[in-house]
Amino acid sequence: MFLSKTIFFDYDGTIHDSFVIYAPALRKAVAWLVDGGHISPMEIDDDLIRSFLGKNPMAMWQEFLPDVEEDVRQKASAIVSVHMRQLIEDGHAIWYPNAKDTLLYLKDKGYRLIFISNCKTYYKEAHDKVFNLSSLFDQLLASEDFNYIAKEAIIDEVMGSFELPAIVIGDRLVDITAGRAHGFKTIGCLYGYGSKDELKDADVWIDELAQLKDLL
Repeated sequence: MFLSKTIFFDYDGTIHDSFVIYAPALRKAVAWLVDGGHISPMEIDDDLIRSFLGKNPMAMWQEFLPDVEEDVRQKASAIVSVHMRQLIEDGHAIWYPNAKDTLLYLKDKGYRLIFISNCKTYYKEAHDKVFNLSSLFDQLLASEDFNYIAKEAIIDEVMGSFELPAIVIGDRLVDITAGRAHGFKTIGCLYGYGSKDELKDADVWIDELAQLKDLL
């Protein structure tokens, strides 16, 4: 059992199954890029889309289309945002099984829960409106609010607002790196979008969020 007072939770791939809304939104943006002559016709498979999840939007577009002009990438990113916002507001966003129950369990046990996501501010706010994140988390940290700096740097920025020891929970290398950079324990979520090899440096792995009840 881990001893902790604060838990940093990644969101997409850890609590929220973001592929459900991200895939159609990204494909819509790619269609716009093709129609506008910015890229050649292309199909993007599910595995490629999953590889982008968990990365901040600026890094994702730079990796995906490095030869496309920045202003065009920003317009494509805005298309993704508009479509995802609509899907969220229309009730298509889905949490993993037992996610809310697990968060409530941890909150009731007295843990300070912090949402930390490589997402845009609108995304955080839209999910807050639908899922009432503010009632579950003590802080909501979106990457855009910090000019898309790395998660370990975001933790540095808020270090004085939470109690130690702390744990970082997530499904991608950026989450494990953020925790290890501060000497925090880390938990890798194997049901998300990162492989076990990517999460190999985590202190422990879980196959579903409810397993946290046995660890914390």
